[in-house]
Amino acid sequence: LSEEGLVIVVVNVDMENQKIVSGPDIISRGFVYMGESGTMINEAQKMLIRHLNATIQGKTPQWTELKNEITDV
Repeated sequence: LSEEGLVIVVVNVDMENQKIVSGPDIISRGFVYMGESGTMINEAQKMLIRHLNATIQGKTPQWTELKNEITDV
């Protein structure tokens, strides 16, 4: 944590209806200063939404698949 920091993504997904209900919210500790990195965080949220929607579209993925997609993005 002291060398690389921590990034947490919180997203609420309705698996039955295949849609994102809320989020993704991105929380960072020791990685970037959130107050000065708004543009980067917003772009990351857009990327996550795009990739998660593609992952859940037309199927019901496993939670592991969604977690891996978040990590990869």
